[in-house]
Amino acid sequence: MTQRDTQVGAFLRARREQLDPDEAGVVSYGTRRVRGLRREEVAQLAGVSPSYYTRIEQGQAQAVSPEVLHAVARALRLDTADREHLLRLSSPLTAVTGDPGDEVVGHPLRVLLGQLGHVPTALLGRRLDVLAWTEPCRLLFAPYAAPDAPDHAETRPNWARIVLLDPDLRQALGHWEHKVDDVVGVLRAHRARYPDDAALERLVAELVDVSPVFAERWAAHVLRDRSPAQTAFRHPVAGDLDLVHQSMRLPDHDDWILGTYVVARGSESERRLQALTAPARAS
Repeated sequence: MTQRDTQVGAFLRARREQLDPDEAGVVSYGTRRVRGLRREEVAQLAGVSPSYYTRIEQGQAQAVSPEVLHAVARALRLDTADREHLLRLSSPLTAVTGDPGDEVVGHPLRVLLGQLGHVPTALLGRRLDVLAWTEPCRLLFAPYAAPDAPDHAETRPNWARIVLLDPDLRQALGHWEHKVDDVVGVLRAHRARYPDDAALERLVAELVDVSPVFAERWAAHVLRDRSPAQTAFRHPVAGDLDLVHQSMRLPDHDDWILGTYVVARGSESERRLQALTAPARAS
């Protein structure tokens, strides 16, 4: 059994246990001893034999057809993100095997970051390492870090650690729970794509060990990776800020994320953000 087979089984089991029988159209009789649906109920809804579905969930079925996977997805009421994740996990062709190598930010992206120098912006890699950031971003989210920390692999801040392990940021950041789900969702998707990335595996193991919230959400196979755009932020120096968060995947690096936080023109938030970053702009 491969690691991917194990991940498929764990994902299906998590979704099966999370699905309410009434929502799935399953008639319940008496007291249920298991959460969610039983395996045989999923099999019946998907139109496959209980023994075959059990083999799929246990990672013992070879070359499961897309038709069967789509049927299982319908039975489990999977949304688009869940369906895509299931298909990625089930197809070894979507995986990047071997050591994925170092992440190096090229000149064009550095020019882009330079043009966004007045905007809180961060470039995150496949493990959510901060590959580059603007000074306003550092001042908002990690003022304790050196400005050039992302330029050196051994000192790069990691957005997952920042969100999960910085108690001050947890207090300051509105919709913190959504940010945790973002982190879990991105790492879950990237772990499926890079099954041989030992550093990513170590990061996940570390976060499971030190963060009960991450451990709970990881076990639930959270895939959500889109926080509300509007974010309330209480900075210890700048005060209350209303930030609008936008993020995008890059065409040439679709496992990197470029994230920005902007404020409305002429707003009190703009004035406060400018006051915070004035020393950096003057230097």
